[in-house]
Amino acid sequence: MHSFVQTIAALALASVVTAQQLCNGHASLCSRSYSNITYLGAHNSYAAVPNSVASNQLVNVTTQLNDGIRLLQNQAHQNNETGSDGVGISLCHTSCDLLDGGTIEEYLTEVVAWLEANPDEVITILWVNSDNLSPSLYATVYESTNLSAYTYSPPTSLTTLSDLPTLSSLIGNNTRVITFMDSNADASIVDYILPEWDFVFETAYDSTDATFPCDLDRPSGGTSDGKLYLVNHYLDTEIISSVLIPDTAALDTTNGYASLQANYEGCYALYSRPPNFVLLDYYSIPTNGSVFSWVAELNGVNYTAPTNGLLGGEAQSENTASGALSWWNQIATEAGESTISSVAAAVVTQTMSTLVGTRNGSSTSTSWGEVGGRGRSGRELGLAGTMSLGVVGVVVGVLVGL
Repeated sequence: MHSFVQTIAALALASVVTAQQLCNGHASLCSRSYSNITYLGAHNSYAAVPNSVASNQLVNVTTQLNDGIRLLQNQAHQNNETGSDGVGISLCHTSCDLLDGGTIEEYLTEVVAWLEANPDEVITILWVNSDNLSPSLYATVYESTNLSAYTYSPPTSLTTLSDLPTLSSLIGNNTRVITFMDSNADASIVDYILPEWDFVFETAYDSTDATFPCDLDRPSGGTSDGKLYLVNHYLDTEIISSVLIPDTAALDTTNGYASLQANYEGCYALYSRPPNFVLLDYYSIPTNGSVFSWVAELNGVNYTAPTNGLLGGEAQSENTASGALSWWNQIATEAGESTISSVAAAVVTQTMSTLVGTRNGSSTSTSWGEVGGRGRSGRELGLAGTMSLGVVGVVVGVLVGL
């Protein structure tokens, strides 16, 4: 009897050890530093609103995580109504009048539910703190949703990439969420919301160059030494002068293996190491999971399609990239126009009264650099400084950063 009990105990222990050895789905990743792995990210993860031209994704955050997305990038704004979280932060695209993805509390509640159901996974959250809110407001929601219990706080002695913990350590300590914020982060206020530019540098965003140059773009005047790095691998197209929207027609190519691999090779030539994060629009296009096959190859592991995600056999959402653009086509048809610039003009006609009314009249002056967030300036908005919220302002407000 004693030996039988010992055998059962040994088998049970072996089962636990085996489960613990799977880190982000692969045993071989457990011993690797967080900084020695490439993670795929969803650009504007929250922005999966059906039939919205301002969307960047097709599916909600749970499905994104099920599919294998491990970086959730989000743009946060202070809204006019304080929700049950007591802070009034919504996830919006440039403006909550353009796309409102719901409150930060709703979003993080969904993330926490996924973390609790997947105890061997490490994820990263990157906040675009568009309104320069205090990190204490974010901490309030981290605590109310219990996300703070899963969030990693680095020791003060952390000075190099090699000091970052392994995945097995993060999982073993149940500190499986790394949080970065692009502006106003302050460790003396919230020690687990890390200043992005102290830890990460990025390549250019809103690129219209399909070769995706790897030069360090942000922080301005920064260095790549001792930092993680993020590649913004999503392609925009210019529809009218200096106004950009996602190049959805090129998604199969942009998110295809050849483009991703060429971007990686260009960056490796500059920095002698793979990127840590690769940020994508509409990551689920192409639908064959090629983006995950590519990153698995980069990490030296085998890719297996999930059984509970969009890429695991579930039907594609009706909110496809082409579906998102159908909104443009509908407006163009109603306006009797066919060119994209005419469509943009029609968008202005249909949205001006709503947006201008919200801002109390067309004479309101607005710094779109401030509204856009994430260091958005004249380059991204196509205009410099402060401008009147007239026809051009609405075009920019509606179309920028899409």
